[in-house]
Amino acid sequence: KYVQRHLIPKISSKKYKAVHIATECTTHSTMTGKLYTTMEEPDGTQIALSDAKLGPIVVDANKQAKHSVQAFLASDESGALTSLENPKGSRLFATTPMKPVMARVLAGELYLIETSYCMWGRKFRGTRWIISNYPELQALAKQCKHISHECILAGHSIPTKQANPYPPR
Repeated sequence: KYVQRHLIPKISSKKYKAVHIATECTTHSTMTGKLYTTMEEPDGTQIALSDAKLGPIVVDANKQAKHSVQAFLASDESGALTSLENPKGSRLFATTPMKPVMARVLAGELYLIETSYCMWGRKFRGTRWIISNYPELQALAKQCKHISHECILAGHSIPTKQANPYPPR
């Protein structure tokens, strides 16, 4: 309710020159685990927005995806420089709400930028996808060229890499 009542009107107001959206990564990574999927969505890629059978993390991820896309589209429509970012393997990009955005990427209306934190001086790969409406962000595209990265740790319920902070500005 907050997103529809407050955030979307604020973003649509043409008050902002740029908006960057980065949803919580854990939610969209964890929801691929067997604990959070159902027989109807065995691999977590087909996520229903209102299916009560889905686990709590998937329901939360659906809300985040829906709100992120609404904010992204509102910002884009307002004329602001807009970007949306998540890890490359994130299920955010495979959710139903993202389909119109990904269709615009395929049509060449939006840019998909892949960048790896290790290419910006960080210790681990941390490959991200950034979807944007302004071509200047394509300069951020730097794919990992390393043979391998070490330090895969045991995370909450899924294997995870050691935390990687954002690269310096």
